[in-house]
Amino acid sequence: MTTPHKRSKRRVLLWAIVGGTLLFVLAVSLLFTWAMSTPATYRPADPTDAAVVARGEALENAAISQLSAVRPAAEAATPTDGYASAPWSVSLSQSDANAWLATRLMEWLASRGSALPQGFSAPAVSITSNNITVSAAAEYPLGIAIISIDARTWVAPSGELMIQLGGVRAGRLPLPAAAINALSDLFVSFQKAALGKPDISPIATQSSSPSQPNSLSSAPAAQLAEPIAFPPVSFNLDDGRRVELIALEAVEGKIVLTLRTRASR
Repeated sequence: MTTPHKRSKRRVLLWAIVGGTLLFVLAVSLLFTWAMSTPATYRPADPTDAAVVARGEALENAAISQLSAVRPAAEAATPTDGYASAPWSVSLSQSDANAWLATRLMEWLASRGSALPQGFSAPAVSITSNNITVSAAAEYPLGIAIISIDARTWVAPSGELMIQLGGVRAGRLPLPAAAINALSDLFVSFQKAALGKPDISPIATQSSSPSQPNSLSSAPAAQLAEPIAFPPVSFNLDDGRRVELIALEAVEGKIVLTLRTRASR
């Protein structure tokens, strides 16, 4: 015979199961909604817009013009030093960068026998102080998610270009620290293919380096991947000169590059 006490316990157990199931479904639904949402920082340019196409082409032409410009030798240079200009700077705006990514990136990669990682498309950047957020659309069985990762970048005193990744998100959903390492490996593999397999290797964090910017505001230090060291960036010109990247800074809405033009070694 079932007593009122036993029936009451069964009701409590039943409602606990129902309530727990509903809470689980609600939590999964919220996580899915956050993961499949479009973050406010993701604003890719429209590759079919004629103005965007023109802007991407103009950026390439401006880059060639700036790199090849004749620049006077630095006053401090001596004859034994060989030709070297004073440091000079150019800036790359977020809107110009996104126009180039939308209209010229794929052609640039194809010319090097490379492509975006499989399943990724429509890359875009958002630039704030000491932070560059790189985002792209990623195809999944349940739909398309926007994968974003924060990065800080600087030029080390020894000349290497340093990139540190952190703060990975799917839509608005933060992903665990393990995702940073996975994307870091993917990033290195992509760079090797796109840039002709340069000598790239993760190195230990050099927190005492005076050229290292402040930590990413959106990623705790414990969640940052180790910096990736790229060889010093330089461009050889047809007239025998060489342009070297000596500093790089992300500020609100743009990246400021500082370079120096030298005689070829």
